Amino acid sequence: MDNVLALVASTFFANVNNGALTTQVCIGDNTLVQKRPTPGQGAIVNIFQCVIVDLRDLSVQENFAWNSSRNVPPQFGKYVGKGEYLLIMTTCEALRESFVPEGELFALLQKVGAMDKLQRLADALTHMDDRPMPPPGKDLLKRGYCYILVATMGFGDDRGLEAVSLSSDILLDFKLVWSDVLKRYVPAGYQSGFQTAVE
Repeated sequence: MDNVLALVASTFFANVNNGALTTQVCIGDNTLVQKRPTPGQGAIVNIFQCVIVDLRDLSVQENFAWNSSRNVPPQFGKYVGKGEYLLIMTTCEALRESFVPEGELFALLQKVGAMDKLQRLADALTHMDDRPMPPPGKDLLKRGYCYILVATMGFGDDRGLEAVSLSSDILLDFKLVWSDVLKRYVPAGYQSGFQTAVE
């Protein structure tokens, strides 16, 4: 089987007046998007796009928006602990620092492969409360972040791929490589563009 290229993009700031694209997940020729609702349509600022892909045939099993930083989405239930499913989780526009994954969600993301970038993000944003808020009308988005995690839903089988930024859009591109031994695709090496590290 051929390797498949994949890309995940998260926008730091989107024009909310036109329901602008905030995330994009591309797996081969399959493109999934999440748009932030326009004001007046029940707009939720803090949401994650969650995509679950069956690595045996690259079919999309789930694609939904989630608006809790604490609770595990119920849609994850039947996939948790199963390495044949890939989780792609990304922020839909810059999330507020108070919306960093925590509690049950943070614990699950660590189990499936979130590593140092999620922990460093949580640590960095904890200390943002010490900074003064910008004056009204100034750059409030400087207190937000973008985050992408690509990891199998199995526990301890692979280290996840992560990208994070406190100030700009992020991209994470990677390959899905077929494994004859596992009889499924596995995420392989990646390169990420734009600013992707919390320093």
